[in-house]
Amino acid sequence: MSEIPDASSDASAGSPKPQCPRCDEALDRGAVEGLEPRLETWTCDTCHGHFLDPTAFRDLEAVTDPKLIEVRNLPGNAEQLKLLGCPFCEDRPLMEKFRHPKDRNVVVDRCRVCSGIWLDAGEATALREESLPVFLVKTVRYLFDLLGSS
Repeated sequence: MSEIPDASSDASAGSPKPQCPRCDEALDRGAVEGLEPRLETWTCDTCHGHFLDPTAFRDLEAVTDPKLIEVRNLPGNAEQLKLLGCPFCEDRPLMEKFRHPKDRNVVVDRCRVCSGIWLDAGEATALREESLPVFLVKTVRYLFDLLGSS
């Protein structure tokens, strides 16, 4: 099993940079914009995608940022469904795709070998942000479920 170098450390200093699975440019250490605390990722400066280790992805999934109006900038469905190879595993195995349950418009790529996650430009923001009306409806449902189970 391949190990994803920690994007916040210098563990891979001197090693060749991994290549972006979307556009084949070099990935650099970066972060998901606008997220506090800072979430370290491997980022493509050309297509603005992010490669995250499984822990960082779970941290991203746990964040909800309610917005009055949610503006999305996601790649088209055909672009999201193109098969991509893992940038960290030997022989770049193809990653599996799934629609994220938090937002069905986001197609996540997950490596079966290292469990790393690729998010195209805009997908991290789409998973993090939620329109205020949707957020309020989910909160009310949660409270009703909580009170109903007591």
